[in-house]
Amino acid sequence: MKVTLVGFKSVDFKDNNGDRVHGIKIFVAYPDNDTVGYAADGKFIQQQVFNSWGITPEQLTDAVDQVIDLEFGMKNKLVGITLPNPSADSPESPAEQGKAAQKKAG
Repeated sequence: MKVTLVGFKSVDFKDNNGDRVHGIKIFVAYPDNDTVGYAADGKFIQQQVFNSWGITPEQLTDAVDQVIDLEFGMKNKLVGITLPNPSADSPESPAEQGKAAQKKAG
């Protein structure tokens, strides 16, 4: 699923049962037929899972405001992220497309 990565944050706390919750929460936006503008969502990724994907926080930082690809498995669980190749021309995010359209119209 192609989405625009709009931000992320590190999460590290103990839940009500005293279990550690440690990972990354990403925030994304995407076009949705039932939404005026863009729909937004947040997805939590356990730190171990995030680390296994070989993505660094620096790479994620570079991908903010870029289109990324989220891969979902069974039960709609996030199982992978593909970041844009920094050396290739990446597609514009929906926000960038909107800005370009406004410039053309203005």
